Amino acid sequence: MAQSRMTGIPNAAAFSHLIERAADERDNAARALANASLLRDDSRNKVEMLETYRRDYLQRMRDGMERVDGPGALAQFGAFVAKLEGAIKQQTEDYAFREQVVAKARAIVLEAERKLRSLETYVARKEAIADLKAARRESKLNDEFAQRIAMTRLAAAGDHA
Repeated sequence: MAQSRMTGIPNAAAFSHLIERAADERDNAARALANASLLRDDSRNKVEMLETYRRDYLQRMRDGMERVDGPGALAQFGAFVAKLEGAIKQQTEDYAFREQVVAKARAIVLEAERKLRSLETYVARKEAIADLKAARRESKLNDEFAQRIAMTRLAAAGDHA
């Protein structure tokens, strides 16, 4: 809409300003969505990293169970696994929260885009109406001019006869 003429539209400057603001809002919302998506992806990567670490740790413990030195070592193993499970749970909750933030940010972008398109469509329609009115005015003037020329020629031909 940057190239728009906005001819024949009352308050064209106001509409131009509204369109610029709507585009800015859409751009800001898109940046917020991109940022939220990055945070969500980072959170998902952390969950995956923790789960991989837990899997590897459990496998190493299974492989080395014969070397465990008594119930103290087994208790330490259990406590570490519990802390790891807690970290995974917390990070999974963070990921779920980040998913919700991304969904809300996406909805805001879509609404901002809809608002911008609505304004652009409104202005385009008003421009089309103004263009049609101008074309009709011009056609009417041309018809009147052609009629005057024809009348003048007829009058001139009548004077010569």
